[in-house]
Amino acid sequence: MGEQSTSRAEPTDGLRFEYEKHQPTSWNRQAFGFEAVGIYRAILRQASVIELVRNLLYRAYLAYMGEEGGRFIEYCFKEMDRLPTSPDINEIQAVFLRTREEFRKRKLYDLYLGSFRSADLERTIQMAGRENLVGTVVDVGAGDNGFGRLLRKRGITSRVVGIDVVRPYDVQVCESPALHFLLSGKSETLPKCAIRELLDGEPVQVVVNRFSLHHMTRAEQTRILEAEKEIMAPDGRIVVIEDAYSFNLTPQGYYNDKSLHRRMINLGSRELVHLFIAGLDVAGHFWREKNQPFPWTYNSVEGWVSTFNRLGFSIMESRYFGLGLMPPVPTAVFVLSPLT
Repeated sequence: MGEQSTSRAEPTDGLRFEYEKHQPTSWNRQAFGFEAVGIYRAILRQASVIELVRNLLYRAYLAYMGEEGGRFIEYCFKEMDRLPTSPDINEIQAVFLRTREEFRKRKLYDLYLGSFRSADLERTIQMAGRENLVGTVVDVGAGDNGFGRLLRKRGITSRVVGIDVVRPYDVQVCESPALHFLLSGKSETLPKCAIRELLDGEPVQVVVNRFSLHHMTRAEQTRILEAEKEIMAPDGRIVVIEDAYSFNLTPQGYYNDKSLHRRMINLGSRELVHLFIAGLDVAGHFWREKNQPFPWTYNSVEGWVSTFNRLGFSIMESRYFGLGLMPPVPTAVFVLSPLT
């Protein structure tokens, strides 16, 4: 499936932003990263992208965090409006720190961990389909194992092994007899031996990649998907849930907001759509936490289909949900078989 002729060629290794060549010693790169600075600068030059990010986040936070959530988004964009056209690193860092402090001050972090995140995880199950999450599950990019805990709570899965490159802060909530966590040394590496040992030879029915692949380069995505094939049961499946868009497909189901999706497509190019999604990712992480996984390598639905075909996967199901309030990113779901 091809994109509209109005779109420009997609970068071969994801969207890359211009950023500072030298890092000031007073600046903690872990606080927000070079690419976030580039995203902020690029967004400041694109009024249509700013307005769409603002509109979507305001509606999502208002819906799931109440009036205080809506007021917080208004505060954040007022802070952005105060920035000069070409802000330096320190000016952008100050905005991140002020908005993060405001997020905590307004007690929105507790709301995020409650109603907002709960709705996000529940919607993920609905999008993927309960029937595609049954059995022993390996969750790649699991964070604090919140998705695994919900799968176990709902009685959907028998066991869940969550994997991430960073150990969750609260180890107690991420592990139980049927819920495990494994630390992976690199984003593109699966601890395959540790998984097999932990499961004592039990086959893996499902591998879930939930909004994790876009935090890898194209080459890393290839390595992780090929590694996932090696731990799968012959009749197993890989579920990919990703930030994705399409200039051609009509969104499915009631999750999408047709007016928001139309505005996203009307941005007119892949680069601007990538910038829009990156802006949502920056907002989704830096108001809540100090660290952010880089890089951001986005893809169209058609681009993902091409990747899966190239790697020898059979696409059993694919659904494009477009853009809606929860999750507040354009979303596609693919269910893959490791056998062609």
